Amino acid sequence: MNKHEIQVLLNQILIGQDQYQNPLERVVFLHCNIAKIQPFIDGNKRTSRLVECLVLMNNNTILVYSTQDKDILDYRKALIHFYETGDYNLYSDYFLDRQIERINQLSLKTDIIFDLQDPNKKTTHTIANKKTNPQKVSNPMALKKIYSLS
Repeated sequence: MNKHEIQVLLNQILIGQDQYQNPLERVVFLHCNIAKIQPFIDGNKRTSRLVECLVLMNNNTILVYSTQDKDILDYRKALIHFYETGDYNLYSDYFLDRQIERINQLSLKTDIIFDLQDPNKKTTHTIANKKTNPQKVSNPMALKKIYSLS
């Protein structure tokens, strides 16, 4: 692919992101598509993850990351699946699983727990009580409800 073709595709991706109002959907779209066109000699997935982080930060949403070998393998499999099929589902599942995991990690470090049935309601608990009886997000549908995903 030549420089002009890459610029055209990148512009299409940047314009195409406007169809996604939900930041999580936008992140999946941007990440998969920027990584797929390989606009740089090196660092395409890292650049895609940086864009992902910027969109999440600009929307006050928890950043997703993992350094575990299994997660890295799942990440690569999901992207390859997207490259070959254009199907976002595996990457969406990977991304939402990491979101849930991150929320659970952070919930153990704070004294505020958000009610999954009513995201605007929050309750405070002592750290000791939280560690002995932590509430966890275990259902991806609950996360989708929090972020109003369809």
